[in-house]
Amino acid sequence: MSSKLKEVWSGRQEWLRIKKKYQLKEGTLVALFPSYEGEFHDSVLNGFQDFLDRKYYSETLFLVTDDAVTERIRKSGIANYQICRISEEACRCLLAYYCLQMFYVDFTVVSLQRP
Repeated sequence: MSSKLKEVWSGRQEWLRIKKKYQLKEGTLVALFPSYEGEFHDSVLNGFQDFLDRKYYSETLFLVTDDAVTERIRKSGIANYQICRISEEACRCLLAYYCLQMFYVDFTVVSLQRP
């Protein structure tokens, strides 16, 4: 099996693990922050609650790879969220899987540097 195919398969396994652990339901946004991107992420998080309200999301699951994003989420005033810390490898695999198949309609990647 090629390394890219293994990465996609690992991404699928990671997604199934997350989905089961957090029991995702309709109205939940899953937001992947691959790494902290400074001013861009600060700006996004400042307006995040307004975005959630406009789109009628009742909760958010943040997938993060570093503590800087976690700290900013906690200070942002966003209501009703959970944070799932994932490894860089798990992030890369999730992105590979998402590039192949849109596995969750309310999944978004918050990054200017990664797809």
